Amino acid sequence: MTSETLNAFVISLRRAPERMAKIMPRLSGDATVHVIDAVDGRALNAGELTSLAGDLYAPRIRRRLRPNEIGCSASHLKALRAFLDTGARHAIILEDDAEIQPGGLQILSEILELKPDCDVLKIGGTGAATHPGVPQCTVRGVSVLQTVDLTFGSFAYAVSRAGAEKLLRHGLPITCTFDDYLRQIQWHGCRLFETAPHLTGHDDGGVSTIGNVGEAGDFGLRQSARTAWYRTVSGGRKAWIRLRRFGPFHGSLVRLPTTPTAGPTAPPGPAGAEPPT
Repeated sequence: MTSETLNAFVISLRRAPERMAKIMPRLSGDATVHVIDAVDGRALNAGELTSLAGDLYAPRIRRRLRPNEIGCSASHLKALRAFLDTGARHAIILEDDAEIQPGGLQILSEILELKPDCDVLKIGGTGAATHPGVPQCTVRGVSVLQTVDLTFGSFAYAVSRAGAEKLLRHGLPITCTFDDYLRQIQWHGCRLFETAPHLTGHDDGGVSTIGNVGEAGDFGLRQSARTAWYRTVSGGRKAWIRLRRFGPFHGSLVRLPTTPTAGPTAPPGPAGAEPPT
């Protein structure tokens, strides 16, 4: 089988050259690398932020988007546009702190030959999907699952030309983090696939960190807490109980159960009594 030559679009902030120095050796020889200068959200003025994200409010997480989150989403949209400007059939979009597993790109190339119709193929993520995917094919022990419920994270995924066009069609204005947007099949309409196991890891557990370089304060702690939460809660009843009690977590994508669980049963009343209304 002749595998496809990969085009890797690596999103990186100019003020973080050490990240590019770390990822480049893992791509050398296995992919044509295109470096995408990340949009630095902290450097955007109020007008630029508004032009990208409207009033900046994210209804799914019930708060305003932070500049670094807007910059991260804008960076991914920029990478998708750069891909469409080439003649490549597929692209792999990587954030510069993705950790590619040995042999991962060769396996990905073979997968894309077998499944060229993947709009989006996640090759890295954290947590567990609530709904299992449908197996499509297996390459060297790596399964490809078609799913409607991706794991969290947007630090590593392959995309077809059709998939890039769909993501760009509904990408603006930015109304959520890109991690969230990638999972919202009802918004962009992409056919979603994911590898099991993943071909790429992440040095922060899956949280996109483009735009977070050098940030201080409690935001980093909240990001770490969110990562820990996703690692611990993988859907199902625990996630449902948490959603009912506390509302959506920051960026949470907990889905409602397909079959509602029965509520508590009222104690029986006196014989002949009418049921309460």
